[in-house]
Amino acid sequence: MTMKRFFVMLSVGLLLAGWSMVSLAEARGTVSRQGLVQDYEVMLQAQRQLKALGYNPGATDGNFGPQTEAALREYQRAYRLPQTGRLDEVTLRSLLPERTQSSAR
Repeated sequence: MTMKRFFVMLSVGLLLAGWSMVSLAEARGTVSRQGLVQDYEVMLQAQRQLKALGYNPGATDGNFGPQTEAALREYQRAYRLPQTGRLDEVTLRSLLPERTQSSAR
């Protein structure tokens, strides 16, 4: 077997393995494009709301970073919520009540 053929076969094998891992993750519900878009939108709304309330989540870019985590902790402390630093269900309902009310309908 030539070296070129070996690398072609290795590349094809890695591509197939990667594709099957993504398919498996999507089947288990751990990854979905729609979920990623929704998570991005929710985080973006949360960052905007934190900023409007006087907390500093850093850039309002929809990405969860250390400044957003710190802002969430401060918000949670001020509103006497469990201080997880995450946008968990309790914090989401408190921070964006209109979002959780509209999704319950």
